[in-house]
Amino acid sequence: MVVVGAYARVETAAAVEVRARLAAVGGVSTFDLDEPGKVGLLIEAASVAAAHARLCGELAEVPGVLGVWPVFVGAETEADAETPAAEEA
Repeated sequence: MVVVGAYARVETAAAVEVRARLAAVGGVSTFDLDEPGKVGLLIEAASVAAAHARLCGELAEVPGVLGVWPVFVGAETEADAETPAAEEA
């Protein structure tokens, strides 16, 4: 299991609706940040590659999201933390 802490920049005028859309994505929890237009995210996934796909795919494409940035990655085992490049080798 991999856990990624991230934040999303969202359209300030629609922040409540965008946060609800983000929270509706499977494996994603949201939390408040002190800065308007930012939403905290906690993403759980089976691997770093799966978390990356969710971060850059599903979450980045949510209407009202301007961008998503990871700030922390934690993995239960070294195998969970394999990078996509290592998986291809």
